[in-house]
Amino acid sequence: WGWGLPLLALIVGPWAIAITIATDGGFWREAIGGDLAPKIAGGAGAVTPVEGQGVSAMADALALGTPDVELFGSDVRLTYRLRGGEAGDR
Repeated sequence: WGWGLPLLALIVGPWAIAITIATDGGFWREAIGGDLAPKIAGGAGAVTPVEGQGVSAMADALALGTPDVELFGSDVRLTYRLRGGEAGDR
């Protein structure tokens, strides 16, 4: 391992401490409890954050316009409209 692990600790350590203090631990709760743990617990058949058929090329993806942003306390809802259409047209 040589200098790898100590170097990683020197680089990541101050950031990890700062993000923990700044978010009162919320970053880790969301990252581990809200993102990583469900992926591990769900296994191969777990629902992904972005379900659906997908596209084979970015040119085939939906073109979204500028989002409407709504704040609900510490939560944010983004509502997008398709370019040239209404929300939920497709």
